[in-house]
Amino acid sequence: MISGIKRHYTTGHKIQYYDPGDEGFGGSEGEWKDKDFSPISARFRPLSGEERLSADKQTVFADAKLYCDTHDIKETDRYVSPDGEIYNIKFVKDPMSMDNHLEIDLEGVD
Repeated sequence: MISGIKRHYTTGHKIQYYDPGDEGFGGSEGEWKDKDFSPISARFRPLSGEERLSADKQTVFADAKLYCDTHDIKETDRYVSPDGEIYNIKFVKDPMSMDNHLEIDLEGVD
């Protein structure tokens, strides 16, 4: 099944992490930086309002899904679409622990 999804992958998707910067007295503000493997090829799929996902006990809602190859992506990272839209990463799963691809639940940043 995933081979069918991979042929729909597009380029230019970014995964970013937060670098808090220097916390000293002369300190600098933190900033979001691209991860070493970013940009990636992926398939972005927005979810309709009726299709929102509730993924865990705390009722985390997702606005979209991202399908991509396996990378070091964490829930503290964020996703930036090729159009510049920003999404928080809410849940990262490796279906059946096969290390074939990741399915990532995303929530739009207002």
